[in-house]
Amino acid sequence: MDKIRKFLLPWGVKKAAYAIAAALLFALLDFELLSFLTLLLALFFLFAYRNPTRLQAAISNYGVVSPVDGVVVEIEQIDDDEYRYKVVIDSSMLQSGMLRVPFEAKKTSYKLQRGSRVSKVSPLFETLNESLEALFENGERKIKVKHRLKRSPLPIELLEKKSELKCCELYGFAYDALSVLYLPREFRLNVHIGQQLASSQNIVGYFSK
Repeated sequence: MDKIRKFLLPWGVKKAAYAIAAALLFALLDFELLSFLTLLLALFFLFAYRNPTRLQAAISNYGVVSPVDGVVVEIEQIDDDEYRYKVVIDSSMLQSGMLRVPFEAKKTSYKLQRGSRVSKVSPLFETLNESLEALFENGERKIKVKHRLKRSPLPIELLEKKSELKCCELYGFAYDALSVLYLPREFRLNVHIGQQLASSQNIVGYFSK
């Protein structure tokens, strides 16, 4: 099982197994169409919950890596007491939904809100859609990340909550989501609009020393 989880996120193992069992049952009952459809569902789970091998970017203690796969669609300076930059990353169904810790965090907190799946162009997108807010802290260094599902068929998942996490460690899953990174003042950005990011491999920027 541990070997399987190196390539498949834990939530996908159970769902794919149930779908395969249902496909076999329908096949024994000669429900060929249902058997075919549930087999397709199993293949979808295997694809959506895949855990591709990633090499961690070579960074110092002040570097921050992307927590998600996706394309940078917005970079904005914001007027906030704690944060200076907002970076928006759009992930599609063709990309992995794994969520990885952007830097070594000595303290973490999460706020998960279950919700709907309205289109991101809807005025109700930010109000109704399922979301996860994650806060990572290490001394004076702090980053907030908000993941919000688009038309995703799968829910947001969280691993067992731990107070301390290493950089690039898996903490959850959000498939077909919009992720917003809130970065502190005096942060040096290393991304641009239109850039394709891979979680744990691309550097978003650096904390000031």
